Amino acid sequence: TYPRGSIWRRWDLHLHTPETKKNSNFDGSSIEEQWDNFYKTIHEYVGDGSDPLKAIAAIGVTDYLSIDNYFKIKNEKKLPGCVKLLIPNI
Repeated sequence: TYPRGSIWRRWDLHLHTPETKKNSNFDGSSIEEQWDNFYKTIHEYVGDGSDPLKAIAAIGVTDYLSIDNYFKIKNEKKLPGCVKLLIPNI
């Protein structure tokens, strides 16, 4: 799969989400709008994955008290395709 050997990839292991139990600081007049803005921001930041300087291969969903939002993101499958690994970060 990797004929060149090791390949460096960007990871972001500290990503807060709307409805997090601590540090939920997202814009939007409703929870749905906050989640829409969250996904929009990620897609704008990461792009389509073709730019290796922007693409993120792994995301850690940070919530200090729960992994509910990790499961929400995992089940919704709205992250850019370049994100290959999603992990809970407690």
